[in-house]
Amino acid sequence: MLAGFLQEMRKFKARISCCSPYSINTLAYRFPEIEWMPYTSESRDYAIKSCDVWLGLGGSPFQASVSDWFTQHLVEEAQLCANHQKPMYFLGIGGQDEQAYTIAELKAVLDQSERVWVRDETTLNLLNTIIPDKTKVVLAEDLAHIYFQNNPLPPPKIGRLSVTLNFDYKNWPTLENTLKGLEPLKPIEHVWLIQETRSLIGAEKWLYSTLSTENQKRWYPVDINQEHVFIADIATVWPSSEWVLTSRFHTTLASAWAGSKIAVIATNLKLSSVAKACGIQSLDPSATPTELLKALLEAQPVPKSRLMIKAHIARQAVNEFATLVSL
Repeated sequence: MLAGFLQEMRKFKARISCCSPYSINTLAYRFPEIEWMPYTSESRDYAIKSCDVWLGLGGSPFQASVSDWFTQHLVEEAQLCANHQKPMYFLGIGGQDEQAYTIAELKAVLDQSERVWVRDETTLNLLNTIIPDKTKVVLAEDLAHIYFQNNPLPPPKIGRLSVTLNFDYKNWPTLENTLKGLEPLKPIEHVWLIQETRSLIGAEKWLYSTLSTENQKRWYPVDINQEHVFIADIATVWPSSEWVLTSRFHTTLASAWAGSKIAVIATNLKLSSVAKACGIQSLDPSATPTELLKALLEAQPVPKSRLMIKAHIARQAVNEFATLVSL
């Protein structure tokens, strides 16, 4: 998502800074166009005080069911923007659960914002129920589409089956049965794709550690987010697969651009939204192994023309933002 934004922003003269709680050296290696700062109160205040525009870029700020960290972050950022009289914009954002749209603090942040570009119709419709000014919210697309259009992924390897699974700090009781239930596909290669580098409960590495010894031998772990890999190189090493079962948002988009046959496990609103936007079947986490197998057997690659339109709309949103802030 960030790579797509930066690729489109190269034609504008803009200085971009960002405060992050993660390794600044790693981020600077991957995204040298950005001035990275630590996530301290002092750095955040300085970054906003010295900027012309505050931009909330991508992701799902509307989330409440798992944690309130994003809400608290945005409340603090909005207060700093108010203190220093800086305009706020959101670009390419979505929502994770409907509960978040009832939070008064998030509504106040939106009311303070100048313009909000959302990445799906679900977010658009929900925001229009809480924002009086309907011209403030604009339907766009996820900015990762720009990256995938500019950095083609390898064609899917026939017979390869990949899973990228995350259940937000929860176990998935049917995991072993589901993996067994996928064997009628007769895959010749099993890839356990890891998008989250941390061993969080319910995420890829943690789930892999819970597998039986037999399944750990059968499923080959691939950590796509290597620390010192240039962002463009990720596209070249992506394990494009004939079939993909995923509960990850951006793995869904990457797999769509690769031409995979996809089934989405909709653990939250953003996953059901991206599946709907791409014409991919989504299923509840309670779906049986038989239902998941059937979804993959029926799946067809997302038409490239559909994805190209999404990339065009995403680029258009970046350009609209740049025009509004006089870049």
